[in-house]
Amino acid sequence: MVVAGDRNLTNGFPPTNGMLYLTTNQNVGWTKELHKFEGNIALGDGSVQQANNARLQKEILPDANIRFVQYVNLPTPPIINRIVIP
Repeated sequence: MVVAGDRNLTNGFPPTNGMLYLTTNQNVGWTKELHKFEGNIALGDGSVQQANNARLQKEILPDANIRFVQYVNLPTPPIINRIVIP
């Protein structure tokens, strides 16, 4: 689980009130600033890893294939990651 990342993390939109929302139906990646489409991510185990766009997507959305139990034909909710951007 990603708990923090460099400030060049993007979902294609600017952060809202310092919060970047990443969902299963959005692209996530790095801008060219800092590390040229790469960046550093802090993981829940305390480690810090360098990641390109493909690795970032795999780390941010590892459970994108989770199947939710649906009641009364409700749509499957997206997985949402909220990341604070300083």
